[in-house]
Amino acid sequence: MKITYREEELDLKVERYQANNSPAITLFAEDGEPHTTITVCDEQVFLLPTEILVKTWSENSHVVELADDKLFTDTGKRISNGFVEYQIWEVANEELMLEIVKGY
Repeated sequence: MKITYREEELDLKVERYQANNSPAITLFAEDGEPHTTITVCDEQVFLLPTEILVKTWSENSHVVELADDKLFTDTGKRISNGFVEYQIWEVANEELMLEIVKGY
């Protein structure tokens, strides 16, 4: 799925984390290089099929811009893990939701 993010054309790809089959969502540059990994995997966290676990700290602090109700919606749910806090977002885009659901 192609998206424009921060004035760049990027490819959003959905794969699966091997540990728990949760969605692994990554943005790739046009040259195929990874740009940003949006999600994280935590085997202790159970999500609804419409939810993703998001890394919004450190080098990923900018991804909160994606929770704009076009692709994702911030649910307001938070999970602390050590010194970091995961955000739980809901997938708001139908095309993306279909891509995620087909992996379950």
